[in-house]
Amino acid sequence: MPWNKTRTIVLGILIVCLLSCINDPNDPSDITSTSNDPSSDPECIDAIAEENFGNFEWIQQRIFTPSCATSGSCHTNVQNMDLREGIAFDEMINVPTTSINNAIRVIPGDPRNSSLLITIDHDSQNGRFSGDLPLIGTMPPNQDLLCLEKRQTIEQWIKLLNE
Repeated sequence: MPWNKTRTIVLGILIVCLLSCINDPNDPSDITSTSNDPSSDPECIDAIAEENFGNFEWIQQRIFTPSCATSGSCHTNVQNMDLREGIAFDEMINVPTTSINNAIRVIPGDPRNSSLLITIDHDSQNGRFSGDLPLIGTMPPNQDLLCLEKRQTIEQWIKLLNE
């Protein structure tokens, strides 16, 4: 059967349809990719607003308290790190971990070597940081990473601690 103009048009339409179904989840201009994208959450965008970026009070109220220190969570008045309000800061700064040999939870000015950031942004979950993971794995456990913006504001807070 010879190739004709109708087949060319139908093939072209099929190719366009297939290409329109493909989206890049890392392309912020691709609005079809935000349905499962945590950075479409207003709090994620709020994390990098100038007044919040690197602000420990914002991090405590919007990340640690609701995600890590709620009733039944890992980080509430237990033998490992306690991330409840009023306690979290002193539980992290220059404090050794119990689950990574010789690691410090938060090293002021050094996010890349702070176990907190390695744990919440580890490359085993397609995060940005590598390094020895604690025996418990990445945080939050058995869940997706925090959105990039929240991870970036925690990183900025650690950087600012040395200033």
